[in-house]
Amino acid sequence: MSASIRVDDTDSNIQYSGNWLPTSHYDSLGSFGPPFQNTLHNATSQASFSYIFTGTSVVIAGTVSSVYATSRSSYTCSIDGKAFPIQTRFSAGNGVTLCEATGLSPKSHILELVAGPSSNSSFLFDYIQYVPSFIINPEDHATVVIPHVDPQLKFAYDPAWDMLSSAQPIGAMTRTTNSTLEYVFNGTSLAWIGFYDSNYPSTDATATYSVDGHTPTLFPLKGISSGIQLNQIFFQTSSLPLTQHRLVVTYQGNNLTTPLTLESLLIQNGSIATMIPPQLYQSASASLITSVVYASATSSPQAQQQPSHSTDFSAIIGGTIGGAAILLFSVFGFLFIRLRFLKRHPKPPSSEFTTRQPNPYTPPARPFARPSSIHKQRPPPARYMPPLSDAGSMRSYDPPTTAPSQNVVEHGSSTRRHHRRHRHHRHGTTAEATSSTPTTVARKGARNERPTTSSRGYVTLHSLYRDNTEPLHLQPPPEVRTREQSKFREGEKVLSNVLLD
Repeated sequence: MSASIRVDDTDSNIQYSGNWLPTSHYDSLGSFGPPFQNTLHNATSQASFSYIFTGTSVVIAGTVSSVYATSRSSYTCSIDGKAFPIQTRFSAGNGVTLCEATGLSPKSHILELVAGPSSNSSFLFDYIQYVPSFIINPEDHATVVIPHVDPQLKFAYDPAWDMLSSAQPIGAMTRTTNSTLEYVFNGTSLAWIGFYDSNYPSTDATATYSVDGHTPTLFPLKGISSGIQLNQIFFQTSSLPLTQHRLVVTYQGNNLTTPLTLESLLIQNGSIATMIPPQLYQSASASLITSVVYASATSSPQAQQQPSHSTDFSAIIGGTIGGAAILLFSVFGFLFIRLRFLKRHPKPPSSEFTTRQPNPYTPPARPFARPSSIHKQRPPPARYMPPLSDAGSMRSYDPPTTAPSQNVVEHGSSTRRHHRRHRHHRHGTTAEATSSTPTTVARKGARNERPTTSSRGYVTLHSLYRDNTEPLHLQPPPEVRTREQSKFREGEKVLSNVLLD
């Protein structure tokens, strides 16, 4: 059972057609209490009415004067032009359900009833009650009905209250002295609706109610000797400001007196929180939509007021939304940080064994050359440079030490400017050397001529091996070749590592 809106038959939003007459002569009929607001509409001939509402279920209730009279009357109920089932078995009394429709889509609907009473019977309409799905404005002139099992009352009862859900009548009951019900509500008046059951003690008892901490007001509890009386008004508050109020009800009886019972609370100009039914879950992605429904009721001298107590749902809803927002921000923050980390630290390729092929290496054409990308190398030291002999053989010698200013030898392109001419004779070999840079020149007529050297004892092998146009048949000793080849291989390894990286 959910909180609902009850619209009295006197509401101006109900559009009547045909012969309808107001009446109020059935207050004591049956065991279901008086009509709502003590008013009825009576159709003595063909008549109808329509009402537009926004909700998921609806009930039309009326008064049955006698089983015979109701069975002789005919009527139909429809929503949006489609008929829905009506009740065929009745008990005489007020507040009887004439027709009911459930599982409606949460949108606006048009409710219609067409009555066709017989010549010796009448059709009595009392109220419309529906479960709203969206906000209801105060100008709808409705009254909020809070059933005893509504979630708003979950924390209102103290542990001494019992829920009677498996037998008639259905409601809440307490038989413990000083047991209480505390309920916070918004509205201009409140009425407490209970029941009497002869199966429980019928000795009179009392209870009190207090609004906003004012002096408690005493109200009686008068038991009955037989039967059941439903829909009984236990007390009704006076007019209240349209704001939040706190109701406290205290039972003063015991287990030997009439118990305090509750069927529902009626709140005029009240507010309720309604949850959208499952139909909306299927058509939208929202999991829970809560809306506050405001309603107002037309006041009358005999209006019934009922106590209501509700939990402050605004605080609950606010806390829920706040917690959900914090959770969403946490999730988005984690995803943002994770994406930034992956962007700065990308994962390696899926294959663990990715082979990289280095670029082919072509060794330099010149002997003892070093790759320019690594560093420039000096020529090898002329530790074993032999003099020229008659047979063209070579022997080792120690190069002379000369001044630094006279022994600077340029490499690369400057070496190409060196031009040496060597003349070999069997008797009296003459060596002449000319250069664009200062070098040590052998004396003419000397038997053995020494090649050009630098201040550090290096021989210009570039000029000997590359610049001379005449073959010189000069080979370095095996130790020099082995050392230079090792350095050459080391240079190749360094270059390969650079290319691979």
